[in-house]
Amino acid sequence: MKYTDYLNLFGQNRATVAIFSTFNFDPVFFEARILRTKALEQARRVLVFMDASEYQRMQLESVATRCFNRRYLVVPVRPTRGVFHPKLTLLLSSEAAQLICGSNNLTQAGCTHNLELLNCLSMDCTQNLPPNHRKLVHDSLRFFEAVAKLDTGQAFAMATQWLKELPEDLAWLETQQAERDNTVEIQLVSTVDQPIWDWLVRRLKGSTPSKVSVISPFYDSDLGLLARLRKHWPECTVDLVAQQHTSNLPVAALRRHGSGVRLYEVVTDKGRRLHAKLIAFHLKGRTLCLAGSANFTSAAFHGTNVETCLGVCPRIRL
Repeated sequence: MKYTDYLNLFGQNRATVAIFSTFNFDPVFFEARILRTKALEQARRVLVFMDASEYQRMQLESVATRCFNRRYLVVPVRPTRGVFHPKLTLLLSSEAAQLICGSNNLTQAGCTHNLELLNCLSMDCTQNLPPNHRKLVHDSLRFFEAVAKLDTGQAFAMATQWLKELPEDLAWLETQQAERDNTVEIQLVSTVDQPIWDWLVRRLKGSTPSKVSVISPFYDSDLGLLARLRKHWPECTVDLVAQQHTSNLPVAALRRHGSGVRLYEVVTDKGRRLHAKLIAFHLKGRTLCLAGSANFTSAAFHGTNVETCLGVCPRIRL
């Protein structure tokens, strides 16, 4: 397996605006490493949305920082239900855009030694962007705009204003979009639009997967999501990939599902904790993959938490 250095993703283009979302946040690591990368060193505005409970915990630790809410703005988000759990990054300039959607938090562990999974799309905005790529950027901005409306206060007002002013610096954002193409292969899937489960059922309508592969560090204590999946597709085999000593996979509940569910162990270098999240539906001649922040839990898939994933779904029409 070839690993990618997360920080190398910030060495391509200089961003004018950088927008992040994360569950927990390490400001010391962010300032020492990420804020000093080529992408952010000259950014005019840097915005970080994070979970409000994790924000309070971070504040209690009294970590000494130099740039917190000076060089970058941190916005604590408290959803009406669940937790704020997305890991979505958008780097924007007058010439380029970069979208990163994955499983890692903005912490030293998440960005350096955990075993994470993410997708990165780099776009040259001086050329005619494919409609799919342009739509991904617009959908990501729409997600951040929706997040900025989840609460009130000075930080939310400032974040909303920054997002509103983006077209002034990025003229290509205002370019007329093509009509939506129902054969789009990559989509941003966020729970501000609909539960992930509903998206999956809609995308798979009329198709029965032969197998579902799941990589996740966290599961329901009763494996409720697994039970729902097996009820919906009873003939489908389910492969679960987990790591000993880090996964909370309940063995007793797993045994009740019988031979239709197979368990595989991932073995990593010492200290590398599995934190990746992936669900893949194997269909005849194609595979639908969903990768991002969502663990294999009911809270993630039924819309309780705020999550973001990229869905890769070739040749599947709505």
